[in-house]
Amino acid sequence: MYHGLLLLALVGASLGLWQWSVRGREQVLAISREVCRDLHMQRLDDSVALLGMRVVRRPRWALERRYEFEFSADGADRCKGQVFLSGLSLQRVRLEMPSGPLIIELDSRRGG
Repeated sequence: MYHGLLLLALVGASLGLWQWSVRGREQVLAISREVCRDLHMQRLDDSVALLGMRVVRRPRWALERRYEFEFSADGADRCKGQVFLSGLSLQRVRLEMPSGPLIIELDSRRGG
């Protein structure tokens, strides 16, 4: 009986984690498209990759995920960008521009 409940709880937790991960990835895709559109750059490959996760405190404890995507600033180059999510809230975007990094930092006091 208890093994069945434990298995059910593990399956439920796994499905919840998977859904949370998919929502985060979809959010990063939308953010990276919007940033590239606003800065008149070309978004490449239409994919993102999860680079890492860590526990942070901003102002509450949360899991920060770092995703990477590629874009072109002039159509001939290939640059990398990173999106940082704390939970499901956007924290910052970092773009490795040919002229140097561009960091778009959000106010962490907004919540999330």
